Amino acid sequence: MIDKVYHVSAEIERQRFAKKATRFARALKVLPHSRDLERLPFLASIPAYFEKRQNLHIIDVLCGTGYLAEALQPLGKITLADLTSELLSDVQVRDARKVELDAISLLPRVIHDEFDAIVSLAGLHHVYLYESARHTLLDDSIDLQIDALCSWGGMLRNSGGIMIIADVPHWTPAELSGHQSFGDQSSVRFDLTGAVELQPYFEKALRVIGFREELNSIRTLDQYVNSPHWNALKHARGFTSPENFFYDEVSSTSTVGHDGVFIRPSKLCQALQERGFDVVGTQIPTPWIFKSEREAAWFFTELFSIGEEHQRSADMSATMSQQFVRSKLSRMLGVTNLRSGGIAIWWQLYYTFIGKKT
Repeated sequence: MIDKVYHVSAEIERQRFAKKATRFARALKVLPHSRDLERLPFLASIPAYFEKRQNLHIIDVLCGTGYLAEALQPLGKITLADLTSELLSDVQVRDARKVELDAISLLPRVIHDEFDAIVSLAGLHHVYLYESARHTLLDDSIDLQIDALCSWGGMLRNSGGIMIIADVPHWTPAELSGHQSFGDQSSVRFDLTGAVELQPYFEKALRVIGFREELNSIRTLDQYVNSPHWNALKHARGFTSPENFFYDEVSSTSTVGHDGVFIRPSKLCQALQERGFDVVGTQIPTPWIFKSEREAAWFFTELFSIGEEHQRSADMSATMSQQFVRSKLSRMLGVTNLRSGGIAIWWQLYYTFIGKKT
């Protein structure tokens, strides 16, 4: 139970998003496909899980601007859920139903449907507790996040369903040098060609990053994560998390700041398993792709409200763009020049695949 001295993050996050909404939405509208590889695992796994069954009922929890939901539209009926009506008012996803989440239970306030799939992309770390007197984030937040996932799991159909949560992970030093997956990755079906059929823009992202003939041969999650292509890049870049970028750059230079408690994958997966769910978790490379350093610098500064606002990437000076990419993004995340032209900024998220035990 949440003690009265502690508060959930709904109101503070609502205020922060209201301040950054214009720049955040502009970045995604101008460059909607730079982050495609974050959405790909959802489109590769959900249809495969349901053997391409159509007209699925999917809810995107903590949906933000609806960036993930937009890609999921070919799969069926979409419900969008977030903490306040203000957050939902500007979301433009065709024919989607919008519902507000209760600030304490994080369940939809109005509907009590069952869903085939429950998804969330980079939303869970915005669920946390803070102490009103000192505004200090608490370690108890991870327990709140686990409780939220268990509650969401209750919305899955009893006849079978899947929940996929992707977010920025927090790693201990020991975890960074060790094994970071949980459960049997080979049990998660993963169909890249099916994802491309649903959203053709995924093929361009995969080709640009270097995938070629592997597209037709990958059938499970472990084959994708452990493909020779990714392994070579992981060996060169190491196991990293965007966490330090948020703490070192966004928190200190964003005009709206950044609070949040990033997920603890090991604790989260273990707790869900103990509560009766089937769980598979792993870190997946999801590099952000840009045509130039200027484009990358503009996208990052607009998305995270860093420094001065710029309406277009052309408004940023070449010197400013180069400095931001080479001195900050390269150091904190990693930057690779692509053979096809352009650059990749190395972003990685932890994906947790959760189902009811049968």
